[in-house]
Amino acid sequence: MKTGIWIDTKKAVVVHINASEAKAKVIESGVELIREEGEGKQFGRFGEQYIDHEKAKESKLKKHVNDYLNEVVNELKSTKDLVIFGPAHMKKELHKKLSDDKSKTDLYVAVETADSMTDNQIIAWAKEYFKK
Repeated sequence: MKTGIWIDTKKAVVVHINASEAKAKVIESGVELIREEGEGKQFGRFGEQYIDHEKAKESKLKKHVNDYLNEVVNELKSTKDLVIFGPAHMKKELHKKLSDDKSKTDLYVAVETADSMTDNQIIAWAKEYFKK
């Protein structure tokens, strides 16, 4: 089976293509930057002690991104050829995750840059890519 994944920080569209049809599945990321309660001043009222919320926010963001990418990778069980495309850096993050995954060593992966697209345009793009 061949698979195309259009991915950005908000969603991934996974298109599975076999000889007779193409099926698409949308995976919402759930990744968003949220202002934490109490976030504001970068200092405390106890002298020279500073409070840094950035590390906690970065840790939460990394966990959300990792969970999102794991959900996308779980869709690739019977895939042999894969193209990852999209407008953002998330395609490179997914490629890195697949490169680090020992169980995906036989998977052929290509990474392409593409603009934002509708779901139908994504399906058409993936079909056209694998016709070449």
